[in-house]
Amino acid sequence: MKYHYRLTASILEMIQHLIIIREAIGLAAPAEARVTEIRRRSLLKSALYSAKIEGNPLTETSVLTDKSKHKLEVQQLLAAYEWGFKQTRPLTVGMIKELHRISMANLDETPGKFRQAQTAIFNQAGVAVYLPPPAMEIKTRMDELVKWLDKAGDPVPIKAVVSHFWFEKIHPFSDGNGRVGRVMVTYILHLGNLGFGGMLNFEEVLADRREEYYALLNEKGKEITLFIKFMLESLVKAADKLMVELKIKGKRGPDATLLPRQREIYWLIKDHEEVSFDFVKRRFLAVPSSTIHYDLGQLIKKGLVDKMGQTRGVRYRIREPRGL
Repeated sequence: MKYHYRLTASILEMIQHLIIIREAIGLAAPAEARVTEIRRRSLLKSALYSAKIEGNPLTETSVLTDKSKHKLEVQQLLAAYEWGFKQTRPLTVGMIKELHRISMANLDETPGKFRQAQTAIFNQAGVAVYLPPPAMEIKTRMDELVKWLDKAGDPVPIKAVVSHFWFEKIHPFSDGNGRVGRVMVTYILHLGNLGFGGMLNFEEVLADRREEYYALLNEKGKEITLFIKFMLESLVKAADKLMVELKIKGKRGPDATLLPRQREIYWLIKDHEEVSFDFVKRRFLAVPSSTIHYDLGQLIKKGLVDKMGQTRGVRYRIREPRGL
């Protein structure tokens, strides 16, 4: 991977928090009509606040009556979010171009096409703060990003956030990169079963912390732990707000008493449904195999994980609740 991060305890906790909220919502089984209404409102707000991050002046009230180009920007972005929500295929370069085509139709001279010239990213003072790769390298860079996204075993929220950062650094389009990048986050979360049914409006949180968001996006190094932490905080805040809107009370997860590494192994198995010992070991290369065996044994002892098979054919999976 082009960028690096540290899987800190706080990052793990936030990922687990998102999964617990997803499961709590699933158990509560809110009425479909309620979900549909919140989804409709949330996708509109995602589009509105994503545009607002880029300087769109419309509010939740004025967007309903405005007839200017600003409303068209929100409408086109909403269409991109809605299109993404209906997809079931892994993200490809062609689909990213389609997201740009939909969101920038009638707003950009070449919607859905990569830029053909060198460009720069400027701050509010008009000073160039970043020079993206030249146009001739865009296709290769985008292919690398999509290939990593398809193969990476990282937790879904991290894949979504890293992809956003990576995409913005490539800056493949002449305009609309930030907007498409945020739609990509929603798309990847949706495909990874962490999109909360289209009800997760994290863009509003980003708009409230716009300066910090841009400052972290403009970091020039390869280490992006702080950006990941910031984005996960935004996702968690949006998820907590959704719980309140749905009037669902939070519950302690089954991993609440686990040690940090055991908790990480638990969620690694849960994310992938069924894994081998070697798969788990690759995530903890610096940890002795005997220690990983001990951690897995503790998860089995606590009734959280089942062990299937023998010797080299052993597989591990999350133990499903009995009697439900």
